[in-house]
Amino acid sequence: GQPLPGEALAVLRQLLDGLRGELGTTLRGLLSEPEVVAVEHPLLRLLSTSKHPLPSEDWPAIPWPPF
Repeated sequence: GQPLPGEALAVLRQLLDGLRGELGTTLRGLLSEPEVVAVEHPLLRLLSTSKHPLPSEDWPAIPWPPF
């Protein structure tokens, strides 16, 4: 829930621009469309909230079982 630093937001915007441009074209040659979209959606969510995501209450916030 903490705000993302401006530098992180700038990198996320660059990544999103890349996914909508040459990087996206390259990835679509290697991944399926749903896989590329699965990368884009979290970027859009992070950019719209400008905050670190909170852990889900549906599962533990650490790998489980811990090793």
